[in-house]
Amino acid sequence: MLSDRYSVFEALDVIKKLGFDGAELCFEDMNFRIRPDLWDPRIIPLIREHCEKIGLAISAVGNHLPYFFDDTMFASVKKCIKTTRQYGADTFIFAAMNSAADKEAHADLRDIALSRIGELCKLAESEGVRLALEPEPPSIITSTADFLGFYNDIGSPALGVNMDVGHSFLTDDDILESVELLKGKIFHGHIEDMKKEKHMHLMPGEGEMPLRALMKKLRDVGFDGYMSFDMYNARYEDVAGKALAALRKIQGEALG
Repeated sequence: MLSDRYSVFEALDVIKKLGFDGAELCFEDMNFRIRPDLWDPRIIPLIREHCEKIGLAISAVGNHLPYFFDDTMFASVKKCIKTTRQYGADTFIFAAMNSAADKEAHADLRDIALSRIGELCKLAESEGVRLALEPEPPSIITSTADFLGFYNDIGSPALGVNMDVGHSFLTDDDILESVELLKGKIFHGHIEDMKKEKHMHLMPGEGEMPLRALMKKLRDVGFDGYMSFDMYNARYEDVAGKALAALRKIQGEALG
């Protein structure tokens, strides 16, 4: 969400200045166009060095673009996965996006998705990378139940979830139960507030999510990884510092 105004180095400086411990490095810009510069072998060590210099971890790298029916995009996702370890991260976040037209046109969409995700998992296993799939409405993997169905069918130790807690709140009956069901499978997270009936990322306290209970439940199931503040409804650098302070306060109250 900073890619329209800053270079990658400037964006990392902004994130550090806002008070974050780490940054999720996405291979798509805010207009969902792929950024091949980020897999350039000449820039990767420079980004790593910059993060080390300013004391900012790369929590994960990721590519959320659709690849079920686009071989070029599928190849780009594979290329991105191969950079994960080069960036000093162990987690790659990806999606299972499809359009409503895809569902209408392809009765075998689930089989196609299983094949492509399975292939990515094999690559990730060979690269020593964890794949964190993000359930998101209205994709083929929308809910926690959808994810677990794919997880069980694929059977790869490389596959886990990037749990966007707002998405889970929106699509699942009980988000705390979802955290319990995903125990041991949450590799990374996205956090924001959200109201139950609308997919709209909100500032902490503006939605209906039980954020304190959620943070306690995440700790109880053993999750101690990174969570990115996910906001695209406002200028990110104008609201992220305030959101971070609010989330840390909520976390302190929840965990003691």
